[in-house]
Amino acid sequence: MPRLPLFPLGTVLYPGAPLPLRLFEPRYVAMLAELTTGPQPGRFGVVAIRAGHEVGAHSVHSLHRVGCVAVLEDVQRQADGSYAITTVGSQRFALRSVVDDEGDGVRYHVGSVEWLPERIVDGDRVTQLARVVRSRLLGYRRMFGEQTQTGEGRVPGDATALSYRIGELVALPLEDRQALLDCPDTDERLALAAHLLRREQVLVSTLQAVPGTVQAPPHSLN
Repeated sequence: MPRLPLFPLGTVLYPGAPLPLRLFEPRYVAMLAELTTGPQPGRFGVVAIRAGHEVGAHSVHSLHRVGCVAVLEDVQRQADGSYAITTVGSQRFALRSVVDDEGDGVRYHVGSVEWLPERIVDGDRVTQLARVVRSRLLGYRRMFGEQTQTGEGRVPGDATALSYRIGELVALPLEDRQALLDCPDTDERLALAAHLLRREQVLVSTLQAVPGTVQAPPHSLN
């Protein structure tokens, strides 16, 4: 099975989504050094933490099974010795096993992974679901007025891209964002997205429950 260096985070990365990071822990600086001197572009796996914390050598207790490849786009060394990197989500994968690997004498997680395909099972159903999701997403965004207005251009026309975009544009709990990533195909992901959007609309309009942030692009400090 393919092996990927892993970066456990308290967030979920989706295919096509940007992910800026600041790296300062020795294990991740060592991982970055290997990525930038190996085959290009450098890639690592982002997996959401199920139990534990991002920072600390033994802080991660368990990981979610499905993650997403992050592809390095830019690396900038900072004055304090940390690194600011920009990445973009690529392919989903399922973790089959996790071991510790050594880079420059420090250990970071490496996973044996299985690539997960992007499938559309029923094209007609996907077209219908995409129409519902797009309408509900725009309606949800309008509920927050001008400060969160993104316009039609921010909503993808592609059904698969749209199914992932919900996790970026709607302030969902980590469990819901992971559930979207876990879905085996676009059909199921759009169906879940439609349900989550309806739920969030009801919470906002009926219970006056306003999420802390409406648009929360994934980012982390590590």
